[in-house]
Amino acid sequence: MKRITVILLILCIITAGFGTLLPAAFAASQTAIVNNPNPADRLHLRSAPSASAASLGKYYNGVQVTVLSYQNSVWSQVRIGSGDGSATGYMMTRYLKTGGSVASTIPTMYVKTSGGSLNLRASRSSASKAIASLRNGASVQLLCEASPWVQVRTSSGKIGFVMRSYLTADSGGMGGSSSGDNIQNGSIGWVNNGNGKRLHLRSGAGSGYSSLGLYYTGTPVTALAAPSNGWARVRIGNSGEGTQTGYMMLDFLTFRSTDASLRYTLPTYRPRAASAWDLKMSPSIIADPVPLSDFSDSNTLFLMGELSGGWWHMQNTYSGKTGFVNNISGYVKVK
Repeated sequence: MKRITVILLILCIITAGFGTLLPAAFAASQTAIVNNPNPADRLHLRSAPSASAASLGKYYNGVQVTVLSYQNSVWSQVRIGSGDGSATGYMMTRYLKTGGSVASTIPTMYVKTSGGSLNLRASRSSASKAIASLRNGASVQLLCEASPWVQVRTSSGKIGFVMRSYLTADSGGMGGSSSGDNIQNGSIGWVNNGNGKRLHLRSGAGSGYSSLGLYYTGTPVTALAAPSNGWARVRIGNSGEGTQTGYMMLDFLTFRSTDASLRYTLPTYRPRAASAWDLKMSPSIIADPVPLSDFSDSNTLFLMGELSGGWWHMQNTYSGKTGFVNNISGYVKVK
């Protein structure tokens, strides 16, 4: 009996000794980061736990994954993203890091399409659901290299798929904010919603907050702080007169000086008579009027945005003064 006990003890020690040679098993739903020893390398996401399985993309250092299951000492099943736009497959365990940080090599790319906007897809197919629309010039983080479909992350944090041929490393001449890194309090920009839709001004930094109005491409904005998590806090209108303050998605703003001409794409109106000119300091009938000088029925206004209650947010094309009007029947559209 003693001999058997000794033998079992020795086997336990040997087994434990070999176990320390293997990497610790990942827990389900644990977060890990792609971490190649050579930052120039990228890590394959495989369709099966085998080096000969099809590659679903080669992912950059710094990409965050969720470990779904630990297959063995070589492979782990992982997911990049969640829900629509996510990718699931297998990565080599030794190139995933849990805890600490990794120097990111994820490049920033820019949408380049003649169609004005590009659909962010739920999967690697043009027939899959569109989960977002990216305007021409919008910046995205390229999570992997693949052909023809790549997985990207927008500046608002949404993950999905686009065709690689619609991305470029060159931001020149396309408009759009590159990353928000150089946008600070006082930076001047413009709404640039390339798909023709108007852009919400939100009461908070998120699409779940109430809308303060819908604003047209070309509306000038002033940044009130550096952007955070894909949202920019902005003021519409000149300080102290006829203004609105709120949050807009950074993906649909441009802060490039070359895009100042966007202002002239705004719908333009003129008052039917000088007496109809009645810009208010706020969207309220009892609000004070915006002080005006040198106005006549020949002056025009840009329509920047439409608010609830029939209010329009407008800008005098001559003086640049901004305010709100409610007597829409007193104006006629010029263009």
